[in-house]
Amino acid sequence: MEEERENHDIWMLKESERRFRALVTASSEVVYVMSPDWSEMRQLYGRGFLADTEKPSRTWLKEYILPDDQAHVTAVINEAIRTKSIFELQHRVRREDGSVGWTFSRAVPLMDAHGEIIEWFGAASDVSARKKAEEELEKHRQQIEELLMERTVELRQSEQDLRGFIEESPLGIRIVTAEGETLYANRSLLNMYGFDTIEELKNTPVDKCYTPESYAEHLEREAKRQQGLPMPDIYEMSIVSKDGHERHIRVHRSEVSWDGRTEFQCIYEDITERSRAEERLGVLSRRLLELQEEERRSIAMELHDEIGQSMTALKLLLDRQAGLADGETQSTLGRSSRLVGEILEQVRQFSLDLWPKMLDDLGLLSTLVWYFHRYTERTGVEVDFTHAGLNRTFGRDLNSNVYRIVQEALTNVARHASVDKVIVQAQTEKELLIMRIEDKGLGFEMEGQPLYTSTGLEGIRERARLLGGTLTIDSAPGYGTRLVLEVPLKEHIAGESR
Repeated sequence: MEEERENHDIWMLKESERRFRALVTASSEVVYVMSPDWSEMRQLYGRGFLADTEKPSRTWLKEYILPDDQAHVTAVINEAIRTKSIFELQHRVRREDGSVGWTFSRAVPLMDAHGEIIEWFGAASDVSARKKAEEELEKHRQQIEELLMERTVELRQSEQDLRGFIEESPLGIRIVTAEGETLYANRSLLNMYGFDTIEELKNTPVDKCYTPESYAEHLEREAKRQQGLPMPDIYEMSIVSKDGHERHIRVHRSEVSWDGRTEFQCIYEDITERSRAEERLGVLSRRLLELQEEERRSIAMELHDEIGQSMTALKLLLDRQAGLADGETQSTLGRSSRLVGEILEQVRQFSLDLWPKMLDDLGLLSTLVWYFHRYTERTGVEVDFTHAGLNRTFGRDLNSNVYRIVQEALTNVARHASVDKVIVQAQTEKELLIMRIEDKGLGFEMEGQPLYTSTGLEGIRERARLLGGTLTIDSAPGYGTRLVLEVPLKEHIAGESR
């Protein structure tokens, strides 16, 4: 048995290594693996940006992080460890060639069945060029704003200087009236749209210049401005150029004196590449969670099919020998059989904690009903569960993530709410899955969210985001806590799961 267990452990390590290498091969990002407390970098594939880690390193902080930045990076790491949440930071690094670069790094904690961190999987993008461009763009933007503030005297001369500066700016700049009429657009802005002249910009229907979603938001902003309602001065939108390409833009809107009148200046900052980088990291984050679930499912099946069957066979053998023996030998064999039975039950429970097989076989609703019954037996907290529209087949992606979200939320209730009852409501409305989890317990201050942030809220938020859904939390001391998850079902019906 000991040899079989050792062989199984070796096989699991090799399988985990194989999956990690498959992820590395499929990714264009820097990928790394850290120990639970980050004291050791176990693997790093630098992609020519950072030096590869050939073997585990405990000096990675000195090797990759600049001395002035080490304290801040360490502080953010320690907070992620403390809260068991996703590590995310943009910081300087020492590149493979010895020069200084910038990276956007994101790492996901992998948990065991007891909620303890066993490893960190991370990915990092080289954002050095983007950082440099942002600094230059910010410098230009600040120069423009400083110039606008300083030039209030000698208005005509000031406007001439401003126009010259605006025309040379790498940022797109547009002067519009309160009604939205374009008075001026510099060359950088026209280039964003692919237009040759301002007349071409003016003559193009407004709805053709936006994506459908951004056009709807544009109409909403204009309507609120006409009503005199306050609107943010900085917002994001997606535009469509003349050749059909989409670009993501951050807009800074402010008042400006133009031709002796008060108009509005809109500075367009192209953040398309950054948005794409964030999207790629989101995809990688999704894959890391998928790998975690696959690993849990694989280990659970091994425990059930291999170890469980072996333990059952051992118990039957002990029972048989006990029936043939007598005296002290029979008593010893009986105790051994009972001990094996207890271990077998622990293995079964551990397998269920890792991955309830019925989630694949029977679906989300049946698994939730089973889990709530098991949860009440373990914690003494009753689950008042009502549902509507869940008698349908969802994709595995939705099943696993919704189950984990509910599991984590109810774990928080048992640990921190001090209640004997929790309300769970689930329903589908117009192709939208809505989950409400509510308790009347201790609650907490929403300002800092110290309780839930330290017990898995970031993991819940990440799973909701990967499903394309939204997560809202309301809580107050003495009034309990309510969590609402909304997930669009269009891409999560069986056969359509992403």
